[in-house]
Amino acid sequence: MNLTEFKTVFLSGKGGVGKSTVSSALGLFFAEKGFKTLVVSLDPAHSLSLTFDTEIGEKPKEITKNLFAVEINPEKEAKRYLNRVKREARELLSPVVIGEIEKQIELAYYSPGALELATADVIYRVAVSERKFERVIFDTAPSGYTLRMLTFPELTEEWLKKLIVLRREALKYRKMAGKKVEEDPVLGILERRLKEVRELRNLLLSPETLIGIVVNPQTLPVEIGKRTVRELSAAGIEAKLIVGNKTSIEEEKKLIEKDFPGIPKIFIPALEKEPKGIRKLQSLTGTFKKLIRT
Repeated sequence: MNLTEFKTVFLSGKGGVGKSTVSSALGLFFAEKGFKTLVVSLDPAHSLSLTFDTEIGEKPKEITKNLFAVEINPEKEAKRYLNRVKREARELLSPVVIGEIEKQIELAYYSPGALELATADVIYRVAVSERKFERVIFDTAPSGYTLRMLTFPELTEEWLKKLIVLRREALKYRKMAGKKVEEDPVLGILERRLKEVRELRNLLLSPETLIGIVVNPQTLPVEIGKRTVRELSAAGIEAKLIVGNKTSIEEEKKLIEKDFPGIPKIFIPALEKEPKGIRKLQSLTGTFKKLIRT
């Protein structure tokens, strides 16, 4: 493995295992290697501000040379995404029905999957369509949420393909009935969404994308990590790195080695205090040098 070849990184794991610390240290590592790097917090319980010891908002903030950070608010992103859907609906639908459609869109904010949909939209924007950084690291929410978000593109792709088939069938029958069929804006939106979802899926499966699992040498974090690896594999997504955080003795390392066979690993020792600020994080960046081929 050559860590510097990965352009996009997702770090998952149980809450409290130190994903934000690892994400921040890895971001600093990339920045010190000369890559313009963005660390993105997708966890509603943001920790980047604490880790970098500076206030971070919803727009990328420069932390040090080549290193930027941003904390995404999933709820605001969900509302922003649904507002975009409303605008598209107003352009396509009759004023007679738009009121009821908008009510349904507003209810969708509270439905299962709304936050995952909005988060996937953020990932697409940051890592695909508006890519402004050479390296992007996503500090994700705890494992269950992250699994749903990472498998979301595959499920959405199948759903969109079925909608497109149904829409084309409807247009075909309209044409058979002698009605004039012009370029269909609904079909255009569905096909554009499908293209975006496929691009996002390709990002997750890319050899330049690293999916990493952060664990501590304790039973629950390790078991959740093992389950995450299995469920990602079932979705066709490979976990490429295990980070054993807060591992200080050889016995702890051996246990993690045994539980995650065949996956590259690095180990970060337990510290007396959580590292805060660039100077403290620099003490961890040397760990990542072990993942560079010479």
